[in-house]
Amino acid sequence: KFLRRMDKTHKKIIQVFNQVQKKSSVLKKRSLKTMYKLLVAREDKFKKYFLREIQFILVVKSNEPAVEKLFHFIVDFLNYKNSEEVMHRLADITLNFFIENLHVKDSLVRLNSLVFLNEYTHQISRTTFISEETEELLQSALQERIIDKKPAIRAEAIKALSPFHDPSDPGDNILHTLLDRLHDNAKLRGVVLSSIKLSFHTLSEFIAHTKDVDENVRKIAFKELHNFPIKNYSTPQLIDIAERGIKDPVLEELF
Repeated sequence: KFLRRMDKTHKKIIQVFNQVQKKSSVLKKRSLKTMYKLLVAREDKFKKYFLREIQFILVVKSNEPAVEKLFHFIVDFLNYKNSEEVMHRLADITLNFFIENLHVKDSLVRLNSLVFLNEYTHQISRTTFISEETEELLQSALQERIIDKKPAIRAEAIKALSPFHDPSDPGDNILHTLLDRLHDNAKLRGVVLSSIKLSFHTLSEFIAHTKDVDENVRKIAFKELHNFPIKNYSTPQLIDIAERGIKDPVLEELF
């Protein structure tokens, strides 16, 4: 009875969200097309119910496969027909919705919002649309969450913010924000080293963490340094890395 009384757009969105949790590329393409048609036909109604259903996803444990599949689908949908103004409007309101949820008291909601934003920002080069104002709000909110009291939230915030940093600019504010987290716990230090790009300006940080007290952090540092062109090192840096590597058993596991 409840479903019969439900708005038809709302009902269809629920049906699509249920369908995309199944593994089928054909079904996914069909679902993207269906969602787009619903949006164009009743934009205001669609936005209302689309965000309402996303809110329900945010209170489900983030390690649930269904959450991961739904977030992946939503990112793909926001990048569907990315030249259309209607998609620009939807992307903007959806991003602002997730940004708002980064400030709520419920840590699970904050975490799930970051899991989504992490996937979204890592596809930023192909994103439908992000206004300058929304991008500023997003970066600001992510920087706030980098100092969240929950380590898992800090980790996701680091990963979500990382696509915005410029490793070639020593004065880049976001780069400095990320590097400041190298004073956090071992897991977070590893996340930072895995998230920032190795460049002339970040090289010294990677070299410094080849003597980190945590084995995994050292592994990440050595692995990234191994892939960095040798011409970019000074002779003292190469000697320093070699001396540390000879004494560190983690290299045997890596190479």
